[in-house]
Amino acid sequence: MDWEAIGAASGTVAAVAVCVTLIFLTVQLRQSNKSQKTAAYQTYIDARTALQVSLLQPEANAALLGTSFAPLSRTNEQLQDYHQVLHLSMTYFAMAFRLWKDGLLSDDEWNADLSMLSEFKGSEGFRLWWPAVSNFYAPDFVEAVDRAELLTTGLERFIEAVEAARSSDQK
Repeated sequence: MDWEAIGAASGTVAAVAVCVTLIFLTVQLRQSNKSQKTAAYQTYIDARTALQVSLLQPEANAALLGTSFAPLSRTNEQLQDYHQVLHLSMTYFAMAFRLWKDGLLSDDEWNADLSMLSEFKGSEGFRLWWPAVSNFYAPDFVEAVDRAELLTTGLERFIEAVEAARSSDQK
């Protein structure tokens, strides 16, 4: 075997080694991406569970949905607690929005979150809080929050219908 043949054989072996390396790196990259997407989705699920558990607490539920929270009559300490609850909630919604934009969250999941966010938007406290802090969030998320319409639940629509019927009966 002469040096030319050895050089050609080593060039072929090097080319095969490069191809094998590229295939290996492609597989590793796909596995890494899948792992990162799974971790991001799991973080979303954990945050959603934590938010739902916190909403089971009457104080947090009242603060977020405004059922008995009147910001103007609260102490600074209560307002600080309210701010923290809202900020954590909005951080969750911002994460959900980003996952939805990246295709990791289905439209149904995002719409469920958007419905909950719309209920928050209906509270007096949120309407006072959001303009003061919206600049801390990504502009596309702020736009999504600002566009979200207040969605009423079936119970709220039922109560409104009954009240309308009562008022028409009194006339």
